[in-house]
Amino acid sequence: MYRQDTINSMESRGDELHEFLQSLELLQYYEAFRREGFERLESIAEIQETDFEALGVKRGHRRVSSRQ
Repeated sequence: MYRQDTINSMESRGDELHEFLQSLELLQYYEAFRREGFERLESIAEIQETDFEALGVKRGHRRVSSRQ
């Protein structure tokens, strides 16, 4: 779902989840992602629509995140 080059470039830095969500302007979901175990970008690369729903990610925000 996410571009591998985006994931690779963020993995080499500090808190990759924080940086990734911040780059999408979706930082409000940071705690929800961590709480549900989506701490590494590899796990986010395989995220499904049902995961977004369970995390409480708004539909419009899902569209923004799926473009990356």
